[in-house]
Amino acid sequence: MIQVYINNDFIPFTAKIYITRKIEGERDVFHVHPGETDTYSWDHVDPLMEAEPTITLPMDMAEALFLALRDKFDPDASQVILRKDYDSERARVDKLIDKVLVQGEINSYNVQKFIDTIRESQGMR
Repeated sequence: MIQVYINNDFIPFTAKIYITRKIEGERDVFHVHPGETDTYSWDHVDPLMEAEPTITLPMDMAEALFLALRDKFDPDASQVILRKDYDSERARVDKLIDKVLVQGEINSYNVQKFIDTIRESQGMR
């Protein structure tokens, strides 16, 4: 069975990614050997020693890789996150509107000003 492990190094802020497999109780780590003909190998790991990772990426690249893999293999996850963002924005706007209504500052001028502000922030003007 193939498994992936990630260890974070906070200095220099990287993610060490290990692609591993376990066969007959032995753990191997996948390594790519770049060159004229890219080759790869499964290298045995001594359980008492730290193994070389499959790849080490800066955190921003690791996050981009995660997002691309998530979108590829679980496209609905993006929609769930987007829905949460919309819901939190809706709650924020509802709270703002309630505050304006409680203060009694609602009139046609303020409503239009509010709409214009929203349009400007969304680049709609």
